[in-house]
Amino acid sequence: MLSIQAFTDLFHQADKDGNGVLTRDEVFRLCKCVGSYTDDEVVKMIEQVDRNKDGKIDLKEFLDALV
Repeated sequence: MLSIQAFTDLFHQADKDGNGVLTRDEVFRLCKCVGSYTDDEVVKMIEQVDRNKDGKIDLKEFLDALV
């Protein structure tokens, strides 16, 4: 299993604009790189992980979903 630091590094690599959150497009790109997910699966993941419902995934949400 990957460490929290490895997941944090992955988050920052996926955060292409460096604003500290993953946009829907950034999540789509990440999911397409790491697996063969359908668009519907990615949308469902975003909805489940985005706890504050702002349409973006912050680092805490990302880590909570993966750790």
